[in-house]
Amino acid sequence: MKIRFAKPNQLLSPYIERYWSWENEGNDSCYLPHVPPGVGIDLYFHYKDTFSIQDIGGLAHSHLLYSKDQSYRILPSTRVGFIVIRFRCGMFGNFTLVPSHEFADAFVDANMIWKTEGKQLEEQVGTAKTLEERINLLEVFLMRQLGRYQKSVPNYWKEVMDILYYHHEDARLDDLARQIRITPRHFRRVFYEFSGITPKHFQQLSRFRAVLKPLLLNNNSDYLPVALDKGYFDQMHFIKEFKRFMNITPTSFFIPDNFQAHFYYSSFNN
Repeated sequence: MKIRFAKPNQLLSPYIERYWSWENEGNDSCYLPHVPPGVGIDLYFHYKDTFSIQDIGGLAHSHLLYSKDQSYRILPSTRVGFIVIRFRCGMFGNFTLVPSHEFADAFVDANMIWKTEGKQLEEQVGTAKTLEERINLLEVFLMRQLGRYQKSVPNYWKEVMDILYYHHEDARLDDLARQIRITPRHFRRVFYEFSGITPKHFQQLSRFRAVLKPLLLNNNSDYLPVALDKGYFDQMHFIKEFKRFMNITPTSFFIPDNFQAHFYYSSFNN
């Protein structure tokens, strides 16, 4: 499996974390990830076979992969080839008028989001010959949509999201509300409008991701020390939340296939 990464241009980088692509280089069936819920949105464009999701079926050639509550198991495939736009938390709303929460678990395609322009982009990306050509098509399109839909959001909301995402174990929602001089109720409402998710659930998913990511990146199945370090009370607390989000136990999930195939990547700064 060939995996490649690219940074967005300077104007898009506040909204997009990276572009990344997977491509199967052989003819063998490729094991694909069991995708956990998360706080970010990925937009996929397939130029080979599309994903088939267990209990759901085949997806379109372009689609969002965004769930706030449940995991999805992507079935193995022999012809894997796609490029992905990974949006930063809460930033997808700068490219469309549709609220982010309406996209959760819907697998909407580019045509459903941007109508004819989205369908044309899907077709152009599907026929492009190189990664560089695909990225150029995406950036031209994204810059056009950003010019239309960019929202004026106070910088402190981005800071709040960073605090909840990177320092979830210490952050207190009422304290954050006081710091920006609004009521806790107003804080929760505006946060949901900005991100498509409640701040409490955002915290829970950020904590879960903070455990899952380093374990998968480091091929480490000894989850308990990491879970305790990230704010879980004890082993049963983590197992309960793991089963809630993944529908299986940690022991069942941390197997060689899942260490080899997942969608977590190290930061570009590492």
